[in-house]
Amino acid sequence: MKAAPRKYRFFWYIFLNFCLTILFSSIVQASTGSTIDRGQASALTLLGLVAFALFIYLFLVIFVPERF
Repeated sequence: MKAAPRKYRFFWYIFLNFCLTILFSSIVQASTGSTIDRGQASALTLLGLVAFALFIYLFLVIFVPERF
């Protein structure tokens, strides 16, 4: 399988983030015991995924700077 062209990688990342948000938002909602609604659980999950992605990016920028 060939790698996707560079211009399409961003859309794959957005799609992957969307799928993970759908997957993990139900886990977040179940763990809170129905104290938050579905929209808030999705927002918390999206915030967590974006923070994790930023952590990975900054980690790579610090330890592998020649890639960027």
